[in-house]
Amino acid sequence: HNQLTGTFSDGMAADLRRLRHFYADHNKFSGTVPSNLPEIGNQRVLDLTINDNSFTGTLPTAFNKNNLSLLTYRFQNNNWNTRAKISGEVCSLFVLEGKGEMVEMGANCDYCPCDEACDRCID
Repeated sequence: HNQLTGTFSDGMAADLRRLRHFYADHNKFSGTVPSNLPEIGNQRVLDLTINDNSFTGTLPTAFNKNNLSLLTYRFQNNNWNTRAKISGEVCSLFVLEGKGEMVEMGANCDYCPCDEACDRCID
């Protein structure tokens, strides 16, 4: 818990091409999350945790078949738009869906339509 503040730049994903673990949780980051955040680590990031900040807007949904190595995605406890939902592409990365390796997803129940991945969502 570093209490870091600020926003994420749109060019952040391109600047962090070799990154494999991105832990930005439990800080005071704010603003919107760049839509290309799933491209961080050249789409080979293993852990993407942005939970417990003050992010607003919508959740990044640009996940695709190249994000198959994602193991952990935690985004709960932010100030997301109330209509924001994660996409079916993110749900399909869950290991029980058979398309990806994700074993942990941290989500508020309001944002998670995935049956298997969100069975322990956070109210």
